[in-house]
Amino acid sequence: MKIKINNNTYIKGSFHGKYQAETSINSISGINLSKINIIEAEIGNAIKSSFSESVGANSVSLHLSNLNDVKINPKKSIKNHRFNEDLSDVVIYNIEFSEIIREGDMTFGTISGDIYGSLFNQDEIDFVKLKKSKPEYIISKPKPKFIIFKNKIKSNFLPSLTYIFYAFLIVCFATIFGPLTTLITALIIGFLYFFSKYIFRLFHYIFKYSYFFFLSLVFYGLGSLFFTDSIKENKIYNEKNIYEERLKSGENFLMSYEINWNDNSKRKHSTTLSVNSSEYFKSKEFKDNLQLDLRLKNIPIIYSDISKRDYKKLSNIYSALREIQSSSPSLSRKEFADVMVTMVQNIPYGLQIPGDCKVSYENSDMVKKLVKAGFTCESNIKFGIYSPLEFIANFKGDCDTRTVFLYTLFKKFNYDAVILNSLQYEHSILGINLPSYGKFKKHNGKKYYVWETTAPGFEIGVIPKNISDISKWKVVI
Repeated sequence: MKIKINNNTYIKGSFHGKYQAETSINSISGINLSKINIIEAEIGNAIKSSFSESVGANSVSLHLSNLNDVKINPKKSIKNHRFNEDLSDVVIYNIEFSEIIREGDMTFGTISGDIYGSLFNQDEIDFVKLKKSKPEYIISKPKPKFIIFKNKIKSNFLPSLTYIFYAFLIVCFATIFGPLTTLITALIIGFLYFFSKYIFRLFHYIFKYSYFFFLSLVFYGLGSLFFTDSIKENKIYNEKNIYEERLKSGENFLMSYEINWNDNSKRKHSTTLSVNSSEYFKSKEFKDNLQLDLRLKNIPIIYSDISKRDYKKLSNIYSALREIQSSSPSLSRKEFADVMVTMVQNIPYGLQIPGDCKVSYENSDMVKKLVKAGFTCESNIKFGIYSPLEFIANFKGDCDTRTVFLYTLFKKFNYDAVILNSLQYEHSILGINLPSYGKFKKHNGKKYYVWETTAPGFEIGVIPKNISDISKWKVVI
């Protein structure tokens, strides 16, 4: 028999976050802090604290009963490791405000300071029956109180290493023996493991000493992976389109794909994206016949021409998005923009190369990195980009394919958007003029907040640190 008892752990550290408020905030003086709503929170250099510790009487502080989904970075932990938890009995003090943006009666900005709060934790206690003539019960010794950070690191980090090891093992085995042999071997090992654990203890000792074989296999597989070219060549391929045979026949039909995704507010969406096959061919032909070479000065013209050409040919896409908009009438313009961007973020990524993928693989670190990560690479694509219709017809695309597609959608729904390219970063992102916070590019006196389109999870104003130098981004259209 087990029971649970509460064993809260108190922590403190430096606080940084985003807020919104129904009042104008320039400083902490004379401000009703109760009107501040924390919408994003992160704690740095977090350490365990005593319950008896308190905030100085001279410090203006913000008291919260709960603060959810806080990113916690322990002071003494594995590098770059953090975890998310909910805090209770929160006190934020030594408060400073910055990056303040006012929109009507609302204020947005950054809040920083020091923080003190409680992490909820429970211990399990066992009731143990003693072997005596009369039934007697004692309470077993509770589990020792480990520091919450060590528990989190152990539970989150060590199993990850185990999973990485087994993933490496499977990749190496498949590289050497092929996927079919790997599957058959996995089924046999799983069957033997089941019986070794629950029926035959003899197999326990067999598996105990099998690690030597597995380790040898890992080293052999790694050698094959890094010292042969066969694997590299196999990853550079053109994925067969499911409509390939029908396209060859010249049949006119709808090329449709179902997509399900969550926006950044965790709302679920589902729709079907479709284009007419004849329009797909016309769009591709238009792009291929553009008499321009791929120079920096021509990129804005290329983007603009293919966007304008496909603008009136995406009616099926527009209708699908309007259905989502009408089914959720409470969506704001910013939230609807998030619906469109997250939809594109959830379409598979694939490289389009104007030349040969094998040559680009040898000469470009970016191409080599993406191919090694498992993404497809298609050779001899005019300008290295799909038109908006091609993007949906092939249902994959790279960075500028996505930004041109979204740019076209935003123009249709009357958003003020731009495309930002970086020669140094070899990347393309979206910029949109909406009330927000985060990274932005000033253009013609307006703020265009950046938006990464190639992977889920990126919100407006958020950009990876390795490409975050705004001075290296240029508005191209």
